[in-house]
Amino acid sequence: MNSPSPIHPKFEVAFQAIDAGEVEQLRELLQTSPELANARDDDNQPLLICLAIRGDEVPRRVELARTLLEAGAKVDARSSEDEGTALAYVLCSEDVEMIPVLLEFGADVHASFGEEFDGSVLDAADQLCQDEDRTDDDEIEAIRELFSEAAGHPIPTRTPIGAAIPVLFVSDYKAGLRYYCEVLGFQIVFEDGTDEEISYACIERGGLQLHLSKRWCEDQRHVGNLSIRAACEEVDPLYEELRSNGVKIRREPKDEEWGSREFQIEDPDGNWIKFFGPIPEEED
Repeated sequence: MNSPSPIHPKFEVAFQAIDAGEVEQLRELLQTSPELANARDDDNQPLLICLAIRGDEVPRRVELARTLLEAGAKVDARSSEDEGTALAYVLCSEDVEMIPVLLEFGADVHASFGEEFDGSVLDAADQLCQDEDRTDDDEIEAIRELFSEAAGHPIPTRTPIGAAIPVLFVSDYKAGLRYYCEVLGFQIVFEDGTDEEISYACIERGGLQLHLSKRWCEDQRHVGNLSIRAACEEVDPLYEELRSNGVKIRREPKDEEWGSREFQIEDPDGNWIKFFGPIPEEED
């Protein structure tokens, strides 16, 4: 069974470079070890999150963030501690110097803020800007401008809903996690449970994130009743990959009349996942 990756041997060196504001050293480390951009520490935190948490204690933090993002760091990677993104952390600390570079690299303002706030990052910005006791603060004005309609990130009048994360109840937690990681190619973001038993996991592949959970005896929901639709860029290569891994195919790839090409699989508990993408253009 897959498990969280071991700590990258150069992670601590990269962290120290960030802590000291050594942009050039960090760039050299990323050039020789590009996987460092998304490596995580023993608390399962990526470097970008570490930088966002440290905030203005770190010299040259904007240059460091840009260096990480240019090297391929995932701008919306989530903290294992409270599931916040880097944008959520810098907004929380009102770090108006870091917000623009994260937005420049496509940080999702509609993403869930994390466990510290029930809503999106944009909702949190809205609430912060509505604080009547701080209407004249330079930081608040800067945040309002950064999230303004002119910048393409308007503070909403209606609360947006972020992406849904399906929770699959599995009959055998270890077997289910092994199937999704080793057969379907997902990676573990984090696992959770009690000291006696790990029984919950967040997994992801590309932009698709799922949660797997043991079905507790007091929970009356049935295993295997979920049907999911997941977008992908190229349907047929994914189909060939999963078929060669022995995945149960419910429906073969087919061009649908509504303009997408789709196929459907079934996991060992009976959950269905339908993958869809654009219909390939016919070659001349």
